This record gives sequence, structure tokens and C-alpha cells, in this order.
Amino acid sequence: MRRQLILLIVALILITTASLFLTLTTGAQDNTPLLATNTPRAAEQPIPTRLLSPPDAAIDRFALRLWLQDDMVALLEREIRLLEAGDSEGALVVRFLQDEMQRRFPGAPDDAFQREVLLEAMLAAPRGLVDMRSVARAFIEDRFNESRPAFDRSSTLVFLDGLNVNIMLADFDSSASRDALIHVRYPVNAQEPAQLLYEDYFPMQIDTDGTYRVMPGAELLPAAPFLPITEIALERLGDINQDGRDEIAVAVRRDDQLNREMFLVGWRSDQFVSLVNDASFPFWNVVEWENTPSFVTNLLRHESVAWNCSSSIPFRWEWQGNLFRSVALRDDYLLEMTIGCQLFSEEPIFSKAPDVAINALRNIIGRPPPEDPAIDRAEMMIAMLMAFDGQTEAARIQAESLQARAQPGSWLDMQSSTFLTALADPDIRPIQICQLLVEASDHGACDVGQALTQILRTQPLRRDLSVESQLEFMGINVVDVTTVSRVGQFDREVAHIHIGGRDYWWAFAPFDADVYTAEPTDPLPGSEPASAPPEFLDVPRVVETFFAEDYMGTLTIIDTAQRSTPDIPLAPQTRFVQALSLDLLGNRSSAREAYYALWADHPRTVWGQVAASHLERR
Repeated sequence: MRRQLILLIVALILITTASLFLTLTTGAQDNTPLLATNTPRAAEQPIPTRLLSPPDAAIDRFALRLWLQDDMVALLEREIRLLEAGDSEGALVVRFLQDEMQRRFPGAPDDAFQREVLLEAMLAAPRGLVDMRSVARAFIEDRFNESRPAFDRSSTLVFLDGLNVNIMLADFDSSASRDALIHVRYPVNAQEPAQLLYEDYFPMQIDTDGTYRVMPGAELLPAAPFLPITEIALERLGDINQDGRDEIAVAVRRDDQLNREMFLVGWRSDQFVSLVNDASFPFWNVVEWENTPSFVTNLLRHESVAWNCSSSIPFRWEWQGNLFRSVALRDDYLLEMTIGCQLFSEEPIFSKAPDVAINALRNIIGRPPPEDPAIDRAEMMIAMLMAFDGQTEAARIQAESLQARAQPGSWLDMQSSTFLTALADPDIRPIQICQLLVEASDHGACDVGQALTQILRTQPLRRDLSVESQLEFMGINVVDVTTVSRVGQFDREVAHIHIGGRDYWWAFAPFDADVYTAEPTDPLPGSEPASAPPEFLDVPRVVETFFAEDYMGTLTIIDTAQRSTPDIPLAPQTRFVQALSLDLLGNRSSAREAYYALWADHPRTVWGQVAASHLERR
């Protein structure tokens, strides 16, 4: 019996060892990333919904909600999962809830599993709508404290099926602790910036007790995309100011901004701080990083979007008084030496005589480099100027040659085809073709206002014929003509002209016996269409003041706006900010009333529903 028992124990040990071996072998062949999450993927999560119904009881049946951290996190996750592409209101709600959660529960969520779930919801949200920094950085801090990567060499880790984490060694504080700049990219296989759903740079340190921590002040560094920020890049990691410690310089690009924006931070007084006067500064590029505590940047300014013409001014940044301070290296902006800027210098082109303008354009575009994109616009303008000059056949040939080389669907294709179609109409006037080009695409190859000036000043109207009939014959749309009498002046005929999507007013004075003298004039009183009052009052500066944690200032701005415009109700968004400000200030009674009223008035809006989430039945 004893022998059988021993044999049984040995058999169990052998089976257990074999199972463990098989498990380890299988794990070695598995492609699961390091520390892959156990959380269900966002695609597997049920899609949340909102109630979208008004209160089902009077206000005395509701109390202000007593928040638990789990409930706050659940509400935030719900609103993130409900986001859709282009949902700016929903994105702002998420931002408010993130801010509120940190006011109520600093550092929340403090549960690692909740952080992981929340981060997956954020990564699954439409691109650029959620600020992921606090959750993503805390998640990586958790994972580092579990995996304990040694900050002794640059390396890469992967979490959550594609959250790529690069470790770049640095020395931020000259202490015995080990430092690194962490670069995060998601997904790992993104080839273009537009494919990235999250990219971030932040400093991390291993304390002397072996704890990994995101270093204080890291919140000064942005991440991308988080609209209007679309891209982020590391400009410099190193001892920029020559103080023996490494600094971080990252650059972001904002939507529709010509220049980028640089954030330059360094370690001071146990935290990262900005090393420039403001949080950041605009720049186009860094001309040179010198081996001295200074560097040179260029700043650009749009002079003409249509001509793709910019001017620039260089700045030298010197380390002085614990900050980098800039000085301009010349007195003013200087136009870039491009074909586009040379063409821009010839403006106003359509106010000139057509033959003069054509010669000026040809003199410029005949110079190299011929591949400059501004040349297409200039050559299309030459066709339009030929039409104004009565050279219809030459204009047609010019436009046909442009259409033959145009890529389908391109700006040149749209402009040349519009021009040729219009030119084929025997009854069309040049100013009408000009209008069609302006309407066909952005930066059309004509300027209606300039052309109108050239026509009216070089082709004066006769006094023996009506102003309206002569303008209509020229192809100029007239809204009305009014005779204006002023003391000490000749009576003038003032024509209200609408063409090219804009309104113009021209006065025709009888200074000559046979023809009128044309001059632009101001709109006549009462001629401007009255604008309807807005449905809701959207108060400026409210959101910015709230996020500056000035809740009393927020309420003051809203109250002032209400007093000055009592007949227009506040926008639902503003009412939510008002209620939340009252709530965070501890005015529970007024906050409860404000949340309830917003919910009752706008139950089918995101603002009404989030207001409802701040109440609970008694």
C-alpha cells in the first residue's frame, strides 16, 4: 500500500512537470505581446446608450449625486464609447468629466484594471477627440513597475496589442536615479502621422527605492492627436542649455496653423518646468542647434494662401536668467524667394489693364523653377485676363493647354473645365466667367472685386441710359439702384451689386456731361440684411475660465452675459458649465436645480443627459 502511494505521488509530479513544460513551450511560440491585457477588447464591449428622456418626477424627488470613484469612471467610459467622428460636443463632455474626476478623485482611476479598461476605450475612440495622457501614462507606469525594465539601454516594449513604448535614456536631474524619455506610439504599425491614434513623449524615473514614476511636471508636455493638435515630434533630447542635465524639446502641429509650436522643458526645483516665458512658442523650423546654450528658429507668416506665399523672420534663443529668451535677427518679415511670392507682389492683378497684367505674369512664370504650383494659378489667370481683353480664341487655347496637363479632379482641372464650359456660351460676359471661377474651387483664378473696379473705371457708364440696364448688360447683377442726395454734392446713383457671393456698393457721380464717374462707397443705411437673433446665448471665455479652475469667475461671466442679454436663453453647454461650477464650489442646492432644469429642458442632448447623471432619486 505504501509502495502504491509513493508511485502515485511520483506519477502526479511527472504529470505536473509535463503540463508545465507544455505550457511554457506553447507560451514561447505565442505572439501575444509582452504583458498583454486580460481586458476584453473595445470591440467586444457592449455599446452603451443614453436614456434621452426627461425627468419622470418633480425636482424634490431628486438629490445631487454622491459620487463614488467607480461610478465616475463608468460615466466617463460610457461617454468615451459613445463618441463618433466629428462629435465636438461629445468630446467636450468627455473633457469636462475628466476634469471633474480629477477634482473629486485626484489620480483616478487608481485601480490598474480600471485604467486598462479606460485606456482601451480611449484608443478605440475616434481619432483626436480624447486627451489620453493621464490614463496612458499611469498605465505605462503600472506596467513598468510590474515588468521592471532596466534603464541601462534604449529598448522597446509593446502593450495592449500595439501600444509601442520606446525607452530613450537621459539624465534629467543629475541624481543617482535612472531617467528616461518614454516615447509612445499606437498602433505600432502606423506608417503615416495620420494613422497614429496616440503619440506621446514624457519623462520617467526609477527612484532609488526602485519605483518607476512619471516625473512631476510631465503634464506640461502635450500628446497627439488631441484636436486641434494633430502631430507631435521630438525636436531635441539633450543638454540644450549646457547645465549638465538633459532637457526635452517637442514640437506639435495644430490644425490649420502654418507654424508649429515648441514645448521646451527642464528639471527645476523637483519638477519639470517650461524653460521659456510661456508654455510654448511658435516656430517653423530650427535653423541650428548650437554647441552653446542657444539656438536659431524661423517663424513664418502667411502673406497669401492663394499664392502659397509666406514671409519669415529668424530668432536667436539665448539662455539668460534661467530661461531661453528670443531676439529677432532682423527688423521685419521678409518674403520668401518663391515664384508664388513674386506673383503675389504683382497684386492687385485684375485691377490692372489686361495686357499689362498678362505681361507681368508671363515675365515671372518664365523663370525657373517651372514646377512651382503657383504657376498653374498664374497661367489660368492669363486665360481669364485674355477673356477680359477680348482675346476669346487665345483664351480658349490657353485653357485647353492647361486642361490637357491637369490631373483629374485637381484645382487646375476644375478651373480650366469651368472656364472652357463658360467660354462656349456666346451670351456670357467675362465678369460672369470670373464669378464662376471663384465659385468653382478655393482660390479661383480671378478676383471679382478687382475686376469690377477695372471694368467700372475703364468703361464708364453713359448718363443718358439707366445705370441698372448698363450694368446688367455687362453681366453685373444689380440688387437695386438708389439716388442719394447730399448737401453740397451732386446727386449720385448708388448701385447695390451682388456678384461672386459678395455684395458691393458703387456710386456713379455726374461729374462729366456724358458719362458717370464710378467710385466704391459704403453700404447705404438699412441695406444690410438684418441678422436673426441666435437661438441660444453661447458665452465666450466660459470654457477656458472653467478649465483654469476659476469657478467663481466662470459664474460671473455667465451671470454678466445673462443680464446683458436677458431675452436669449443660455446654450445647453453653458448651462452645464454653470451647474458643474456650482457643484464644485459646494453650492449643492443651486447645482441640483441647475442640473435638473437643464435635463428637463434639453433631455435629448448630451448636455441634458450628463446633467441627469449628476442627480439620483431620493
